[in-house]
Amino acid sequence: MKIQNPSLPYAPKTELSLALNAPISSPWDERPKVLIGRTSISAAVATVDFVLPDHFHFIEILIRDLRPATNGADLKMRFSFNNGASYAAGASDYAWALWGGNTTTGAINQIDAADTGILCSQTTNGLGSTNPVNSYAARILLMNPFGGRMFPTLQGEHVSLDGGAVQTWAYFSGIYRIAASGVNGIRIMASTGNLTQGVFSVYGIN
Repeated sequence: MKIQNPSLPYAPKTELSLALNAPISSPWDERPKVLIGRTSISAAVATVDFVLPDHFHFIEILIRDLRPATNGADLKMRFSFNNGASYAAGASDYAWALWGGNTTTGAINQIDAADTGILCSQTTNGLGSTNPVNSYAARILLMNPFGGRMFPTLQGEHVSLDGGAVQTWAYFSGIYRIAASGVNGIRIMASTGNLTQGVFSVYGIN
């Protein structure tokens, strides 16, 4: 499944001010966002792909109500550098680190310096189970999609609940470690099997 909107306007730059005693919020919430694409799935798909315009300094990916076709599958992300024609998937293309925990075993820390994608869920429970009450949600930020001097870098957080009422949560970060190339496509996928349900929204931020 590919979502593409290459004709998006350049996101305007605006100055924002907060009133005295205004509620505290994240700096990312205050920046103007432009919707690049949104899709939902209710049947099995192998991947969810988005082609990205080339004029945003940050890309935000929001995922909710996600469910895998295979119990314990992990969520991974890969990058494209040719507008979605292919996605980098070499054995050592990416490196990532993850810090989190779950209600069964407590704290979880994981790291991999050479992988085929960036891990976006801890491998203890992954995306949980295929149980109807299972749910995974994440907020992910792609920084420096232009490439140039810095390699494309991703950071995010997720929470999930599986059918056995085991809740997992984690903060994660990852990098494309081969070259400082411009990212113009992202692929969201399970580490094994398909994705069967979920809502995906992608925004550009300047």
